[in-house]
Amino acid sequence: MTSTALLELKNLADHAQAAGHTSVDRQKKATLVHRLRSAALYGADTAGTGKARDKERALARRLRDRQRDYLRFLDDGFAVPFDNNAAEVRHDVARF
Repeated sequence: MTSTALLELKNLADHAQAAGHTSVDRQKKATLVHRLRSAALYGADTAGTGKARDKERALARRLRDRQRDYLRFLDDGFAVPFDNNAAEVRHDVARF
């Protein structure tokens, strides 16, 4: 559920940017952010054992605690990319 909400937020930003907008629809954003937050809260507090579950819980806690950082791609006229692939490509090229 967390990944679905996050990908829907990315699609919302992509469509708004492609249409020439500088921001996303506020109501749609609020709905999706609420879904993401709810999933992160649930995942952060869900019991379970094993390394995989520990990693899932850690991710949910990061999403819960650093929501603003993770959703920066929705603000500031889409100045912040959804991912950092471009930065990684530049870093890889510089390394060689």
